[in-house]
Amino acid sequence: MNEEYAIDAVMHKLWSLEELYVSGDLLTPLSIARKRRRDGPPASSTFMATVVPGIYLEGIIEALEVSEWNVVSIKTLPGFVDGDELLLKESALKVAARRGIALMYQPVF
Repeated sequence: MNEEYAIDAVMHKLWSLEELYVSGDLLTPLSIARKRRRDGPPASSTFMATVVPGIYLEGIIEALEVSEWNVVSIKTLPGFVDGDELLLKESALKVAARRGIALMYQPVF
């Protein structure tokens, strides 16, 4: 049995979290999907992850559908996109734009 990453497991309880910067294999798209805010005026929130081997663009697209982050920036190793990368990026950008999320996704070499 695989255990859930700590950040993924507690993200839904971190209402006041405004910024999260992660480098390495410490989370999955659940950290994007599970971000919640308390009731009241929305605060700005930024999620930035660098070189995250377990995050695939398909999972990010699904997470953006429910996420409450304002900004999501992912820098990952090339080759972590299954299927047509250009089509997936376009789809992710459309979902993010519709939901009012600034999305930056780029492979690092």
